[in-house]
Amino acid sequence: MQERLLQYLAQQSVAPPAATSETQQQSSPSAPQQGGLFGESYIPLLMIVVFFGVIYFTIMRPQKKEEKRKKDMLETLQKGDSVVTTSGMIGTVASIKDDVVMLKIGDGVRVEFLKSAVSAVRKTSSPAKSEASGKS
Repeated sequence: MQERLLQYLAQQSVAPPAATSETQQQSSPSAPQQGGLFGESYIPLLMIVVFFGVIYFTIMRPQKKEEKRKKDMLETLQKGDSVVTTSGMIGTVASIKDDVVMLKIGDGVRVEFLKSAVSAVRKTSSPAKSEASGKS
């Protein structure tokens, strides 16, 4: 069944619409098929490979890099760091337990957050560092 379908498709792509009896006689079932499924053109296969390459480099790779960056940030989180949570709260890390971070967000106000709720560590420069960088 498949063989007949392939022969028919091959005839349609090669022969003109008004096929003569000679072309039907030439394409006997014992004749070897040339070119495979895509014919001799590898362009469709190449387009599929390029499509998946573009998807990988535009979606999957940046997502993996972001996950790795966040994992590294959470692993290096330490007491005294100024952080921003996913809800927009800004605070200073008071203590860290397994997957919970205690943030000091005001005088005498401490709130527990999951480590995964920390979205960024803020860079705070002390006066000594800013003076040293101003001199150079």
